[in-house]
Amino acid sequence: MTAEIALRAACQTKALMILVVAWVLFPLLLSVLALGCGLLLRSASGYRIPAVLLLPGGAAVMIVAASLATASARTASLAIPLVVTLAVAGLGLALPWRPRRGDPSLALSALAVYAVYAAPVVLSGQATFAGFIKLDDTATFLAFTDRVMQHGRSLAGLAPSSYRAALAVNIPDGYPLGAFLPLGIGTHLVGTDPAWLYQPCIAFFAAMLALALAALLTPLVRSCRLRALVAFVAAQAALIYGYSLWGGLKELVATFLVVVAAAFAPTAAEELRSVRRLLPFSFVCAALFAALNVSAGLWLLPLALPAFVFVARLRARRLTLSLLGGVGITALLSLPTIVIVRAFLHLTTSNLLTPEQRLGNLPRPLNLLQIFGIWPSGDFRVWPFDHLITELLIAVAALAAAATVALALRRRQYRLPLLVVTVVLVALLLERVSSPWLAGKAYATASPVLVLTALALAAIAFERDIKIPASLLGALIIGGVLWSNVLAYHDVWLAPRAQLQELEQIGDRFSGQGPALMTEYQPYGVRHFLRGMDAEGASELRVRPIPLASGKMLDKGQYADLDLFSTSDLLVYRSLVLRRSPVESRPPAPYALVWRGRYYELWQRPDPTTPQVLEHFGLGDSLHAVAVPSCAEVRRLGTVAAQAGGSLVAAPRTNSALLDLARVVLPTGWLPYSAGQMVTPTSDGTLMGSITLSRSGTYTVYLGGSFARTVTISIDGRRAGSLRGVLTEASQWTPFGTLRLSAGSHSVSLRYSGSVLTPGSGAGPFMLGPLALSLDEPSRLVSVAPTNARSLCGKSLDWIEAVGP
Repeated sequence: MTAEIALRAACQTKALMILVVAWVLFPLLLSVLALGCGLLLRSASGYRIPAVLLLPGGAAVMIVAASLATASARTASLAIPLVVTLAVAGLGLALPWRPRRGDPSLALSALAVYAVYAAPVVLSGQATFAGFIKLDDTATFLAFTDRVMQHGRSLAGLAPSSYRAALAVNIPDGYPLGAFLPLGIGTHLVGTDPAWLYQPCIAFFAAMLALALAALLTPLVRSCRLRALVAFVAAQAALIYGYSLWGGLKELVATFLVVVAAAFAPTAAEELRSVRRLLPFSFVCAALFAALNVSAGLWLLPLALPAFVFVARLRARRLTLSLLGGVGITALLSLPTIVIVRAFLHLTTSNLLTPEQRLGNLPRPLNLLQIFGIWPSGDFRVWPFDHLITELLIAVAALAAAATVALALRRRQYRLPLLVVTVVLVALLLERVSSPWLAGKAYATASPVLVLTALALAAIAFERDIKIPASLLGALIIGGVLWSNVLAYHDVWLAPRAQLQELEQIGDRFSGQGPALMTEYQPYGVRHFLRGMDAEGASELRVRPIPLASGKMLDKGQYADLDLFSTSDLLVYRSLVLRRSPVESRPPAPYALVWRGRYYELWQRPDPTTPQVLEHFGLGDSLHAVAVPSCAEVRRLGTVAAQAGGSLVAAPRTNSALLDLARVVLPTGWLPYSAGQMVTPTSDGTLMGSITLSRSGTYTVYLGGSFARTVTISIDGRRAGSLRGVLTEASQWTPFGTLRLSAGSHSVSLRYSGSVLTPGSGAGPFMLGPLALSLDEPSRLVSVAPTNARSLCGKSLDWIEAVGP
């Protein structure tokens, strides 16, 4: 017991350290790098960049520098040294540092935004990421991050794998990678897998967005504290916050860069009198091109329009040369993007050919009203339940934003109105001429700007001593945004860290021992964690076809038992990474178990494959791995083996005992699904049933399906295990624990409960079941001579194989 307690304490300490590295050390490192690069940009531009824009400007420099380095495979490895060198140079040029006293409100606002974006993960107690199952693009983005920092866009030297396939359909065709470069930089510097840093990276750019938004308010709102409050709320506009819980790193970076571009855009003639003065704007433009490719021009052209108008009206040679110089610098910094523009345009147009591709992962187009940042729904793809209240709050925000724009124009303060016009026009344009998928991203980018503009009216009114109406207006808009985000927090889908961490361990320990196959749909395994094993997924992006014995192929997201695959195609893979399950068949005879964790097993075969499998005859069904073969089939297999001078190999096994959750007494409101022996819990409650075991022994308790809250399973009053918030792909099982049980009948209780304050506690509801007790018995094989084939008749077997000599 003491050893068990010590092990548990060690695991908890390790988990805490990973949280600290991910959520404290990583963003702190990015902040220092961004500060150094921002100081260097200030020195190079000869323009005293406001302190609130130093980190945002420096983050843009980081993206541009890394983009230039990773444009070629030969220089990709220099990206991190280059960024670090620039940061150190900027910090050095700023010496001696003279700390200045100032209002810390803006810094606190950025930290508060970071905390809001961190809350769904940090309050779960695990370093993980959001958007699991909902959207698997994060798996591809992790693959990008793995590859680009060392090899740029080159795929040279990659063996056939799902990892290579995911890269091949994106990187050579010009998919923009700029948004992922800071993640890659931080990953290598802190030595932690990017999967655990992905959500902190999103939160970091949300904090940078808050700083940039606050900078836009400087001419309109005098109070630093009011600017901080307005920026704090605007940076978490409902739609952009919803995208962040969907793995939307690219959307956060793009939104941040659009706002920073507006903050640096020249809106007066005197800002064009020097090429150096345009350097900050040029760097941000190049960073946006790196993040969005040529589509960045949609956002930048309106922001740059005033500069062209000044030049055209004033016709001053100095202004013209300065503007041309700024355009030239932007083009030079954007060379990596310019080189791949043609390929990117082909990729973009080819992805908009069918209705499914146009929608992406949206069930229907988003509503244009979502640009106003209020959408009280747990999933931004779904209409809010309270339609009327939602529309009233949006109307208030829209009228307030329009009033702010009019007021700013009256004061001849054009920067914020220019940004508002830009984001609204781009959103409307993409809604008309593009796909709903791309239009939704434009709505997300527009939403913080419109919330900022709407709340600015309340701040301005408050400063004019119109405090009661201002407070009421502010409360309505702030309440709408926070209400939306509380629901999103409540319904977030978090990745199961424990499962993915096992894949990380397998990938690290057995790297180079491929090719490997996963039969479950697990894009994070094959596209990222197992890339060193050249892994492929049976229903994933892949190079090799992996047909079923029937000749059919699995569709994306599907799962099939090993018995259903063509054995000859299965044996191509040296390693099989399999989800532990009470009903999964044992791999064919050549494979042996070499590693087992709580969730996964690794099976490997020798190379060359021995023995040779002549025919594999699987038994059982989807819920029973074991069955009794007919003697006629056994004799037929014996004949096949005898003709080749081989033998029969069989896998004895005991079927798992199953509890049909749909046929027991259910708590009030729970919904049974008899066809799958499953149940949908709609509230807290306890399910009771009984299960009969044919043998005594040590049993592992498994539960099928996913669950958002805490599930506690007990057998005869003895607790088998308790887990919270476990999401799985289709047809997968979760082990809860092991118990020593005797033969006979046993009572089973399954309690579903949990606090509504826990992140993700409102996700679903998901179907649970069946519940299985699987006897822990050694995996063994029985070899029988063809002449003795009848000895296998009447035996409970997983499968029988005819094998060669």
